[in-house]
Amino acid sequence: EEASPGVRVGVRLSICVLCATISLGVPAFVDVLSFVGCCCVAVVSFIVPPLLHIFLTSGESTNDLPVKNSDTADASRPSLLDFNRIFWVDVAMLCWGVVATVISTTFTFQMEHQA
Repeated sequence: EEASPGVRVGVRLSICVLCATISLGVPAFVDVLSFVGCCCVAVVSFIVPPLLHIFLTSGESTNDLPVKNSDTADASRPSLLDFNRIFWVDVAMLCWGVVATVISTTFTFQMEHQA
């Protein structure tokens, strides 16, 4: 059952008022928000997806995969070379995510200490 338009507007307005009250009432809220943003965005964007993909595909058997796609009639199946390439792309994205998280966190701390 869908909520009435008045309830939806009320909930949205309450969320906006709550956010505005918190941002005005909490000192240095921008610093807290920037730290949470730099950590969460990099982790959720670059670290979690390759980790999940590595964990999900680590249990797959690669023994029955062809070495390359031309060795099989089913070109839609990934080959061993494709599987290895995807794994190393995941590792590269994971490394980039760690570097991006460290850099953004370092810059955020430096900006907070300068202010």
